Amino acid sequence: MLLVSTLLWGGALAAAAEGIEAFVDGVMADHFDRFDIAGAAVTVVRDGSVVLSKGYGYADLATGDPVDPSTTLFSTASVAKLFTWTAVMQLVERGEIDLDADVNTYLSAIAIPDTFPEPIRVRHLLDHTAGFEDSPVVGLVAPYGADVPDLETALLRWLPRRVWPPGETIAYNNYGAALAGQIVAEVSGRSWEEYIEAYILEPLGMTRSSPRQPLPAAFTADLVTSYVNGPEGLVETPFEYTTIVPSGGMIATTDDMARFMLAHLQHGRLGDARILDDATARRMHTQSFSHHPSLPGNAYGFWEGSANGQRYLYHGGDTSSYTKLVIVPEHDVGFYVAYNSPDGSVAREAFTQAFLEQVLPLGDAGSARGEAQAAATSVDFGMLVGTYGDTRMSVSTMAKLMGLLATFPVTSEDGLLVTHIPRHGEQRWVETEPLVFAEIAGPGRLVFRTDDGGRASHVFFSGYPELSFAATPWYERFELHAALFVIWLAAALSALVAWPLFGRVHPGAGPGQSPWTRIGRRLPAVASLLYLVFIGILLLALLDFAALEIGVGPPLAAGLSLTLLAGALSIGSVLYAAHAWRRGMWSTLERLHYSFVALASVALMWQLHHWNLLGIRV
Repeated sequence: MLLVSTLLWGGALAAAAEGIEAFVDGVMADHFDRFDIAGAAVTVVRDGSVVLSKGYGYADLATGDPVDPSTTLFSTASVAKLFTWTAVMQLVERGEIDLDADVNTYLSAIAIPDTFPEPIRVRHLLDHTAGFEDSPVVGLVAPYGADVPDLETALLRWLPRRVWPPGETIAYNNYGAALAGQIVAEVSGRSWEEYIEAYILEPLGMTRSSPRQPLPAAFTADLVTSYVNGPEGLVETPFEYTTIVPSGGMIATTDDMARFMLAHLQHGRLGDARILDDATARRMHTQSFSHHPSLPGNAYGFWEGSANGQRYLYHGGDTSSYTKLVIVPEHDVGFYVAYNSPDGSVAREAFTQAFLEQVLPLGDAGSARGEAQAAATSVDFGMLVGTYGDTRMSVSTMAKLMGLLATFPVTSEDGLLVTHIPRHGEQRWVETEPLVFAEIAGPGRLVFRTDDGGRASHVFFSGYPELSFAATPWYERFELHAALFVIWLAAALSALVAWPLFGRVHPGAGPGQSPWTRIGRRLPAVASLLYLVFIGILLLALLDFAALEIGVGPPLAAGLSLTLLAGALSIGSVLYAAHAWRRGMWSTLERLHYSFVALASVALMWQLHHWNLLGIRV
């Protein structure tokens, strides 16, 4: 990676724009070499000015059009939430919204149920502690050019269950952000789009940004082409609309995003325009929620991070563009980066680390790397080890299946805790105070929350403030479901082999048997065949995840419907197995095999029901 010595002075970026450009050019050259990226754009602001705004690579590989930071439009993806949170804080500032009010106070057609004694308050939406289940995968996006439902209709359609008590645990949630957008609309008397345009975009001069879907005609020609990873490289993919717009439905140039960052860094002001008063802007950059004093958390919608022991605020986004906005209020510096390829989700994190480690001076916490020192403790590690899963999950739709793969183990070894988080490898932790652990030879912190019995219920990491992990109950563990599936698969294959063989070699399987007996004998084999057909359809659907986000196509709908028939046949096979044992039908070995297949089919039916794959549940 190219590092330019003229960039640094006293641990900060040099004022010379050419030095900053050389640094970013070097980082980008390295990332284009390491990652599969079509195009990117970066803007850097410092001390009230834009010091760099530059495009890299191509906005469209087919035409060879380069990325232009002043004209090329990227989806901001979830960075759009910062506009929603800013709008909420504007209305708080005017006394029109109370952060501690029940959200139902401001909603006319939408009624959030009172699942828990504590209501969901407006501040819980900003902090992502409302406790909603995750938004469904199916229907979250709409294809380019499609009609997008109005916000209230979408919110009524996708109203999620409340699964966590509010104000206690972060569970990142798109629905909550969109609900905040609806509150902005109802309180202001304007649509969310009209409000964002009138009170944020227009005052800041963000003329090449739009919160509207479908896109206004004036913007479509400059929309960046989006790509997905294919077997032979990048493949063009349609631009995605989100059906709950305030959570991720904006497009903007990086030049325009510089203006938004400058307004926040200058405490709500940009030139003669002001979108927040000084006190509100400063408040918005202070911590509003954290699981523990030693952990970063949320700052009224911004996430808190740390580099070189210095605090920064950020938000990322993933749709058809991959974005990240970072500001460091204490040092008056920030950047926004956008990519049009999936590897951008990795590249932006590498860019963040490289940029901040060069920009920020080393703070007290930045020298914490090295061997962490253990503290005396009476905590039983046996109460902490186990399997944990992301709290951002669906419980009522077939997207629940994703939670099966989003778990990781916590184990103990030689007086240390060991975590194995996917894509992050093994990390070792030493306890520094009860339930608080420090990463060995690293800056990370880990904190457990326990239930009334002293067993860990949640674990939180300093490196992932937007994530929380809950202890996974035994009946949802991957090992259990993998074992049950393998047993069923063996049973199913044996049934499909035994079915035709039985008809050939068993003397009682011929025409002399009653039709009901022949049907009963075949029940588990037919159920197994139907399950196999469904599994094949499901795997094909998951390979085209982008299409699944838009909706359940006819093949998957048919496959999900087949599971209902297969489930009925599974129950029928268990009943027929009992009948066979009572009547002494077939040989003992055959009855055992039949019962094994029947019970395995019922076990698979329970698995499909548990993961919301028995019938269509979207």
